[in-house]
Amino acid sequence: MKSTDGRLGIDRQPNLRINKAIQEIQGMGADYLLTTNEDELCEYLVRKYQNQLPVSGNAKNEFQQEYLLLRDTIRQKVVKRKANFFQ
Repeated sequence: MKSTDGRLGIDRQPNLRINKAIQEIQGMGADYLLTTNEDELCEYLVRKYQNQLPVSGNAKNEFQQEYLLLRDTIRQKVVKRKANFFQ
């Protein structure tokens, strides 16, 4: 199903995806977070919550910006959550 902005089946709410990713991170326990490879965990979460690849030119730029925001936010939240276990 193609949407009006040239994307295939994509929700247009990056903040909702970011919030869902943050909620998932907040729900992770110390044992899991401290024993899981941080890079692999962040990559998994980014793949899980990112949009599908857009098919039109302008949408590709938006996709890249949203991807970077999602990636950076997830990394920050994982690091912050792990640090909380050492306080």
